[in-house]
Parts: sequence; structure tokens; C-alpha cells
Amino acid sequence: MNPNNFSGTRARCQRIRDVLRFNGWVHEITDSAIFIRFEETPELAIGDQIAFEVFGDRMNLLVIGKFAGVSHSCKRISVTGTIVSDQTFQFELVSSVRILRGKENYRQLAEQLSLICRIVVDEEEHEYAVVDVSPEGVGLVGWPEIARDSVVPIEFDSASGVIKCKAEVRYCRLTKDKAAYRLGLRLEFDDRISRGRWIQLFSEKAA
Repeated sequence: MNPNNFSGTRARCQRIRDVLRFNGWVHEITDSAIFIRFEETPELAIGDQIAFEVFGDRMNLLVIGKFAGVSHSCKRISVTGTIVSDQTFQFELVSSVRILRGKENYRQLAEQLSLICRIVVDEEEHEYAVVDVSPEGVGLVGWPEIARDSVVPIEFDSASGVIKCKAEVRYCRLTKDKAAYRLGLRLEFDDRISRGRWIQLFSEKAA
């Protein structure tokens, strides 16, 4: 297992003392710790034990970590244009690592992929920020709202070229600060070249 393959991927988290569930993103995994970033920071006490299920490429990682504190904190401008605190939480590993065959498409943060997204809504083109990606879908933030179940043309500018496809809107809701809409889309490829370029994003990740 190469821990770097899980960097930037989604983690499902459950606090053991009260079975509270929440989600995060893996920043880094070492031999002794797992470092997590949260979109919505849960209330954590030093020593809280968290069960993590990390969704990688065709494999999942199961491990328990003990909250040791915030290892890094900085300010950044979010995709909605607001200033947010970007914190990385450190959990010391207190169990062995189990590897299971993946049953879900994994998602990864898109910040390392340099993607620009454009969608045509009511015959007007709009740019959306790409938040996370998976082999079959994408998470976006931006304006305007797009009705659930709508199918819209979408384009991405990637390092390997333009990617064109159709996208079905699975959900569209206001962000917590109501500054933009958060969308989840399922991608449908008719063009094998665009499909190949999209898959190449994940091949580079796993290399």
C-alpha cells in the first residue's frame, strides 16, 4: 500500500464514543498518523477516537485514530470568495490498517488538478469552481442554481486538453454561508477522447 495514493481522497469518519458521523478529506497518511481536513469542522476533544474509512482507487482503508490536535492552520480564500480557516487535524493511529476492495467510486479534492469548468445554463455559459472529482462525477460550487435531474452540457479545461460531456444534476443546494450553490453531477461521456482524458486524471493520481 502506498499511502500517497490516498492523499486528497474522501474519508468517512465516526467518533467511537457517541457514533457521530462526519466526512473529511485525507491530507496525508504516515506510519503513525492520519491527517484530515474537514469542510465543516466537528467538535473534537483531545483523545477522541475516530474510525476512518478512506476511499481510494479500487481499495478502501480502515483504521482508528486518536485526536492529537491541529497540526496546521492557515487562512485562504474559498471557492465562494470568502476567507476561511484551513485546518489540518492530526490523529495518531491506534489500530492496524485494514485494506478492503473498494465498492464505491472514490472522490478526490480537485485542487491539484488545475481544472476549469464551464456549463451552459439557459443558453448562457457560466464558470463553476471544481471542488472534487470521481471517475463518474464531479462536485462544483458557483452560480446560478441548476434544477435537480437537469442534463446540461459541460466542459473542462485540463492539462491534457478540453474535456466535453453531459452532466446530470444529482443535487444543487446553497452552501452553508449562502454565497453560492454546491452541485453534485454525474458525468455521461459520448466522446471517447474526452472520456480518456477524464480517466487520465485518476491514472496520474495513482502513478
